[in-house]
Amino acid sequence: MAIVGEPMPLKYDEKKLMKVLTELSVNSRLIFACACAERLMLTLDWYWNKVGANHFGVVRSALDSGWASTQSQESSTEKLDSLVEQVKTLVPNDDDEALFPGLAVAQNAVASVAYALGTWLQDDSQQAVWAARQLYDAADVIVQQGAAVQTYIERVDEEEPVQMLLRGMCSDLRDLQSGDESQIPDRAKADGRAFLAYLTE
Repeated sequence: MAIVGEPMPLKYDEKKLMKVLTELSVNSRLIFACACAERLMLTLDWYWNKVGANHFGVVRSALDSGWASTQSQESSTEKLDSLVEQVKTLVPNDDDEALFPGLAVAQNAVASVAYALGTWLQDDSQQAVWAARQLYDAADVIVQQGAAVQTYIERVDEEEPVQMLLRGMCSDLRDLQSGDESQIPDRAKADGRAFLAYLTE
């Protein structure tokens, strides 16, 4: 399996992830990348509500177009290109440090959507890997926010927020390899709810 190490806990391994994704179809890679981005959408919505921004609808629509592309081979490349460009302009900047770590996770969330669409547009496994990396980095941020002042948690993969998201990614990959992706969207949304709880509780 792509990112599973033995024994437990799971380990994030981009080389193994790339290998498995390369062996999947572009449609399966898009499903995987969209699922990674989906896990960050509730947190992005929460962040933008906090700062009074009204950008979530654009990013949500872009990701929905990515999901729709997994069901149709007739997606408009021009439309997706335009959505990627719109999404890129909405990555939150570093000016509002008061809402860290929400800011950092929001940056990961927006970037993950751009990479998800790029997976389809470029037929490139690397884009899907980068979408997964945004999810992993967001989990790292959540873990570090709970660390004692002026300390850094080194073995971040062993922490529950990271393990939860790694379990989700591994399950997605197993389903895609078996050809049954029906549970992936709902699993991603459930993980997204749990992830937001880690940030806000």
